[in-house]
Amino acid sequence: MADVFIHRCRLRVVRRGGWSWGPSPKRVAQQAVKVFPLLLAKKLAELIPGEETLEYSARIQVHLRMRMDDFVENVASEVETSGFQETPASQRFAARMEEALRVAFGIPTEVASEAQVPQRIPAQRQDSDSSSAGGGDSGNSIERLLLDWLTAGTLEFRLSEFSVAELESWVAALRLHKTSKIDSTPQQLAAVREEAGLYSAGLRLATALDQAGKIRQQLILATRTAAKLGINLSSRELWQQVEQIFSLDLGLIVKEASPIEIVATEQAQNTAALSQSLSPQVRPFASDSVGSDRPSLKSAGVFWDAHISTALPFLLLGPLNRLGYFETLSAVLQAAKLKKSAPIFAAALAYKVLAPPERGWRRTGEAELAATVFAGMDRQIADESIEEFSRNISKHIGPIERQLTEKVVEGHATGSPVVLLRADSLSLKGFLLVDFPGCFPFAFMEDVEQLAALLTRMQKPVVLIPQETADLGILSGLQKGGITFVTDAWPSRSEQWKRVPLTPDAACWTNAVAHDSTEIIKVSRHLATAADESRSLWREFGDSRPSVARASLPGLERLTTLSASVALGILSWKLWSTRGRTTPQLALERFSDLDARVRFDSESVIVRLPMGRRYQELRDSGLLQPVGGVPWFTGRRVEFSGG
Repeated sequence: MADVFIHRCRLRVVRRGGWSWGPSPKRVAQQAVKVFPLLLAKKLAELIPGEETLEYSARIQVHLRMRMDDFVENVASEVETSGFQETPASQRFAARMEEALRVAFGIPTEVASEAQVPQRIPAQRQDSDSSSAGGGDSGNSIERLLLDWLTAGTLEFRLSEFSVAELESWVAALRLHKTSKIDSTPQQLAAVREEAGLYSAGLRLATALDQAGKIRQQLILATRTAAKLGINLSSRELWQQVEQIFSLDLGLIVKEASPIEIVATEQAQNTAALSQSLSPQVRPFASDSVGSDRPSLKSAGVFWDAHISTALPFLLLGPLNRLGYFETLSAVLQAAKLKKSAPIFAAALAYKVLAPPERGWRRTGEAELAATVFAGMDRQIADESIEEFSRNISKHIGPIERQLTEKVVEGHATGSPVVLLRADSLSLKGFLLVDFPGCFPFAFMEDVEQLAALLTRMQKPVVLIPQETADLGILSGLQKGGITFVTDAWPSRSEQWKRVPLTPDAACWTNAVAHDSTEIIKVSRHLATAADESRSLWREFGDSRPSVARASLPGLERLTTLSASVALGILSWKLWSTRGRTTPQLALERFSDLDARVRFDSESVIVRLPMGRRYQELRDSGLLQPVGGVPWFTGRRVEFSGG
């Protein structure tokens, strides 16, 4: 900046749309004096070419607009504690300063440098309509997913998290799948025997494996062999060779009448019972009845359309597709023998983003219509059907819950705090761990051991714990696990927590040894905001909008809560992360009245949104890309358009 001279500069801070300057009005002005010269110097050096001699003799006004809380909490704290740094908050602030300077100096915006946003959103995925390579069968979702995991090098890691019940159901579904392809040729059969022999020679510790370990190794061997030789993973000869290596006490397919057939029979009986329970409960909209408040809906033939009051359920599809959600969901439904009941899951997911039911159970007619259209049905799916579905799916949803947690953990910025909130409702009781930037939920946990394990996997970030969550068991459990926390709950006589200095808004305590460090002081200032956003997240998605009105098992309710909030968190982050803090409930609020016309044909589902700013933002952010492989649309591809 030695070649740039500013002879006179006047700084004015004007508060509009509010009356509060915070606890210290003078401090706001002092922080502004620190922030603006740094940004002004940096951006002028970037925007004005060094080889040119320029002189501006007229007065130049630079108007920079931003929210008060963004300035005080995000940028000012960075400057006060450690000088100007490249953080998400400072990057957003710098982008606004650059835009204001370009307007003031008349510099074209075509060459403006694009603000860098933290990359926590997965890249756009290809449509999942096509089957995987390696001999996969187009109707076998489990086979496709296992081969995908093998290709990505994550097969052993993902299967290591499976319970015995999950492993058994996946093996059972694979063995019972009827492929349309011819079984292995004699040459392939000989190669299977050779491959199995090589694998058994390297597995000397197989006899020491427990039941889950043996089934897991079965799946790994079968998947590797099928991929290498290009045969079906459900091939009878393949599994016969696998059994010769693993002589399990379960007797998996050792005899003609094996337990695998017993399991299949029980699951077939459950499916038949579910179908019987659905028959009297799937009822058409009574559009021609007197006094009915339910909207009319045409019969769901090959070609039909409907108008819904909100497109929010369909807006979940793009973000979830980016996570590989539907591939795992299809495999879970196949393992549970519930693939034909996929529309029931769709309705349960839709209710998480539709209008809250009155008295906790009475849904509005518009919400029921939107959920029914989202499920691709012409008849309303009753709450009794969803409750029955939740009982059948509950023990199978572990893989997809873990996938959601993994994706949020991947997007977590190292050094950012997380929030622990007590989450209690009629269906769910436990703790919700939330990522503060973006308010993304990691997972539900029932005890402190699960919490400590997840935090250790995340390299032990600082945990913000509001007062209503900070009981003795939680704090002592985190202390034993070596995890640092900050809370606004006063310590008891037996607790030796230290008070965090320089937190004028509220007193905070921590178990950190360096309780006065810059990091602890910085995250403590976010405690109140983080706790409020997390409470709002749970209130909107967990408490107010139940998927299952009378759930006896919490699995489906837990899964739909995580799925909807993560999907809308991605949507909010893509749209507004450069403008300020984002939360899933922000998207819920801003898109709740975005209606849509939905048209079904034999190959596609076309969602037509009204033209306007919201449609343009969604389109420009890549959130309206076509989505294929949605389990309940039976091969139809979802496409978005405006008009």
